Amino acid sequence: MDILKTIVQESEEKDAIIEGLMRENEVLRNEIKEAPEKKTSEPQPKNVTLGAQNGQKAKVPPGSKPQFYILMNDKKIGKSGWHVWQEDGNWYHLGGGYGCGDNKRKPTIYITSKGGWKKHHDQSKAKEYYEQYGKII
Repeated sequence: MDILKTIVQESEEKDAIIEGLMRENEVLRNEIKEAPEKKTSEPQPKNVTLGAQNGQKAKVPPGSKPQFYILMNDKKIGKSGWHVWQEDGNWYHLGGGYGCGDNKRKPTIYITSKGGWKKHHDQSKAKEYYEQYGKII
């Protein structure tokens, strides 16, 4: 009988350990889902600013304000936009859209990438920022 009790007790202890690990795993999964987007590990420019106004109109929506050259570390990089900002260690700029169809001539948010810019995956604030910075009122 003692052997049977020991086996049952060890089995219950193992079940409790497994249950605890499963709960911990679930907690970690939820933390990962809710974690904010991490800042990039890429080296970021020290500063990004708007330079002189330019005549860029090819990719902008009709009724837009003039755009400005974008300067990275005080050097013109051949991009233009209406607004630049830094958030969570990343630099962003609001410019005109590229492509065709629905993507053509839409306000677009870009993020720094490998010394340049790429379209940011989150465009949810693009219209709001365009209304504030890029649209002629």
